[in-house]
Order: sequence, then structure tokens, then C-alpha cells
Amino acid sequence: MFGFTGYYFFCQVFEAFEKYYPSMIMRMYKTRAQFNRESYDIMDMFLKQRNFKVICFAMDKRFRKEIESAWQGISHSIKQRIDDNEERRDDEKEEAKKELEVRFRQQDLTHEMVKNMANQMDRMYQAMDANQGVCCCSRNN
Repeated sequence: MFGFTGYYFFCQVFEAFEKYYPSMIMRMYKTRAQFNRESYDIMDMFLKQRNFKVICFAMDKRFRKEIESAWQGISHSIKQRIDDNEERRDDEKEEAKKELEVRFRQQDLTHEMVKNMANQMDRMYQAMDANQGVCCCSRNN
């Protein structure tokens, strides 16, 4: 029991590490920027700071795509694989359902054709009985 609980706890820690580690660089820069903003206000009280212009950094979209396409860890890759398999299974079920509907339509058409043939045969036999064994299709009528 304790082994399973310890293993589960270890997996949770490992998954959290894999989840947040790739974003740690961005969090570090964000924290530094916040610290610089706070420290500027404090230093401004004691020292006269030089005026400076604000520099805005724009993030390249390729960088974000590289992060998304990079290896995100074992738990993320397993989750992605499971999601892909579920989507594939859903697609296969949908295709199988469509094929089954087509087969049922074909089967219904076949049943209608057999019923029509049986009705025609019944009419032909009734005509033969009415003509005392002479076929209504013969040319000698």
C-alpha cells in the first residue's frame, strides 16, 4: 500500500516538474522584470534616477511554436498519444457506422427486389391457374 502511494506521489511530482520546467525561463524573466520595476521605485526614493525610455520586447512567434513542438516531457507525450489514439478510434467508429448504414441500405434494396420478384411470380402463377396451365407469356395465346 505504501509502495503504491509513494509511487503515485513520485509520479505527481515528476509530472509537475515536466509541466512547469519548460516555462521556468519565461517565469524567470517575468520575475526579473517585476523586481526591476519594484526596485526602481525604491531606489527613486533615495537617489535621483536618470530618465530612460521604455523598451518593449516582442516575442517571436517561431519561439512559441518551437516551445510547443519541443518535447514537453513523458506525461505530456503519453497524454498526446492517448488523445491521438482516441481521435483515431472515433474516426474509425464513424467510418464503420457509415459503412454499416450503406450496407443496410443495400440490404433493404435487395429485400425490395426479392419481394418484387416474388409478387411477379405470384401474379404469373395466378395467371397460369386462370388460363388452366397455359402460360400468359407464351406467344400461342
